[in-house]
Amino acid sequence: MERLVKKEFEAGNLYFRAQEFAAAKIYYQHLLDNYGQTSWAAKAKLPLAVCYAKTGAKEEAIKLLDELIKDDSNPELQKKAAAQRKKLGYE
Repeated sequence: MERLVKKEFEAGNLYFRAQEFAAAKIYYQHLLDNYGQTSWAAKAKLPLAVCYAKTGAKEEAIKLLDELIKDDSNPELQKKAAAQRKKLGYE
C-alpha cells in the first residue's frame, strides 16, 4: 500500500509542478480520502491547499492550512503551512 500512496502523491506533484492545479487537486484529494491515516496525507495537504487557492477555492485552502498549523506533530510542515498562508494573503 505504501508504494501505491507514494505514486498517488507523486502524480499530484507532477501536475502541481506543471501548474495543472485542477488535475493535481484530484490526486491529492484522492490520497486524503482513501489514505487519510498515512504520513502521506499530511504531506498532501499543503500542496492541496495551494491547488485550492489557485483554483479559486479560498475557504478550502484556508481550512487545510489551518489544520496543518494546528497540528504540532510535524513542526516543519506546520511552519511551511503558516508561511504559505501568509504568502497567499490569508492572514
